[in-house]
Amino acid sequence: MKNEIYKNIFNFNIENDIKLSVSNNEIYNQLILYIFFSLQSDLIILVPTLSDANKLFNNLKTYISNVYIFPEDDYLTKKAIASSDDLLFMRMNFLNSIDTNDKKILICHVNSFIKKLPAKSEYLSKSIKLSNGQIIDRSEFLKELDSIGYKKESLVTSVGEYAVRGFVIDVYPFQQDHPVRIDFFDNEISNMSFFDEYSQRTIKDEETILIKPLIDNFNTNVNSIIEYLNKPFTILQDYNQCQNIMKNIVDQIKYYDNDFSEIFFLNDMKIDKKINIDLIDNTGNYDYVFAAKSIVNCKNDFDCFLNLIKDQSTYLCTTNVNFIEKVKKSYDKAKIINFDLNSGFIYKDVTYLSDNDLIEKREKDTFYNYKFGKKIKDIEKLNIGDYVVHKNHGIGIYRGVSTIT
Repeated sequence: MKNEIYKNIFNFNIENDIKLSVSNNEIYNQLILYIFFSLQSDLIILVPTLSDANKLFNNLKTYISNVYIFPEDDYLTKKAIASSDDLLFMRMNFLNSIDTNDKKILICHVNSFIKKLPAKSEYLSKSIKLSNGQIIDRSEFLKELDSIGYKKESLVTSVGEYAVRGFVIDVYPFQQDHPVRIDFFDNEISNMSFFDEYSQRTIKDEETILIKPLIDNFNTNVNSIIEYLNKPFTILQDYNQCQNIMKNIVDQIKYYDNDFSEIFFLNDMKIDKKINIDLIDNTGNYDYVFAAKSIVNCKNDFDCFLNLIKDQSTYLCTTNVNFIEKVKKSYDKAKIINFDLNSGFIYKDVTYLSDNDLIEKREKDTFYNYKFGKKIKDIEKLNIGDYVVHKNHGIGIYRGVSTIT
């Protein structure tokens, strides 16, 4: 996925322990992608906070699919109140992808990076593989489901639930669109099929099913997240700030229970290959500096956008054929790079424009690679007081439907 932008800007050798200073805008996203595609290896990015991780994840997700976020709760929140199921499911999305050979980008923040995990081999061994005709002790099967985080319910409607009705066991496996119904004849699996969780109608029969874990703690956690990837390069973003956050975590643990058994100390973690990148403190000695200015958005003013394009040092970066034709009709000398940018930037007096620089910006949709909560296909299934998520306005409470005249 290398492109002309990379050739123009990032012409440097990627070596272990180099130190970079980078502006905190679109050029940083492009630098990450350049490193990833150049190295052709797994990449872990350590950022200071969960907010930083979520922002970077959403930016990179628009370019590639094999990027993951590994979030963890604040220590005191997790211990004193409760762990977030949403963050757990996002961690599971990565952990249940480690059986593939695809090169990955994994984004961690300090709380999640120092988290102790079971050995990779042990985690993989926790998946339950079922086949038609297989002889299996149903009682042991149900114990296995409990042990990997599935919860027994009277009716299966959400990921992570299972239900038992005589010789039929329904399970909603992680990373599946629908639950599976497992029919037993004594201790033999006689049939398996996916079914619609609302109509209960069979969708299709299946010969084999893989049920993946929904927890990451098996009381044998002694490994780091680094060991879940294949000889990864690690990018340490704003490492000084990461160390300050580590100090705060240590203070929290000392205040709460003084039990450090669940975490590693940041400075003690073995990182074989790393790149240091500073976005905050851009003073000091760096091997390479990439200082770029952001583009002022034209807010739907096409004349404003055209004035930017008419500059001889400007490139329009887009694959939108219709948009290119529209621009060419107004200015046929526009220079095009066939690559989409989230937003434009100016580097060394060269402007790289995105078609998004014309459109008034709004908050980006957050990418979630998991299904959690109960899905509805009919608004009548909502009850007054239910929590709902609105596409534009976020979390709210359902108060009913009214007609606006």
